[in-house]
Amino acid sequence: MTTVRDYVNDHYVKQNGVFTIDSLTKRINELVASMDKLYAFDVSRWGFKPDLHILWKNEVNRMISEFPARMAFLKGKVQNEEMFHTLSSVTISETVLNKTVIMTNTNQGLTEVYFTVDGTDPMGNDGAISNSAILYGVGGYFPQQSGAVTITARAYQVNNWGQKYIANLVIE
Repeated sequence: MTTVRDYVNDHYVKQNGVFTIDSLTKRINELVASMDKLYAFDVSRWGFKPDLHILWKNEVNRMISEFPARMAFLKGKVQNEEMFHTLSSVTISETVLNKTVIMTNTNQGLTEVYFTVDGTDPMGNDGAISNSAILYGVGGYFPQQSGAVTITARAYQVNNWGQKYIANLVIE
């Protein structure tokens, strides 16, 4: 279920997600721009009402104005099916001081943070804790290597993983 929640998060929540209002509006406007001259030509070619092209643009604008309500409805349906993460994402400090990486977990209760330093997901394919996952401890993580590192972290409660957070850091 976590993998489905990851996809839902990527498309509904993250900036530039396919189902965000901004992305949908941008895509519709791109399609309208690509069809605009052809539509105007087709209207005049077949002798339709002279204002049909304007009516078409008004209809497109009406549809775009309904996106927030329609997406809120759809998001509600997805939430009712429990397809959004119930744990918040862990955040990782982008600044590395004294070779210490700080992760912040705002989740309540008995929530642990697992992370990897090789870019893989701390959640294994079977939903269990990955063999390459490291349990984050109090005081930070002290990487042994220097240079670029991709840290992938998730909050974890029994049978429940949070959103994946990926940070590309340079350890000096």
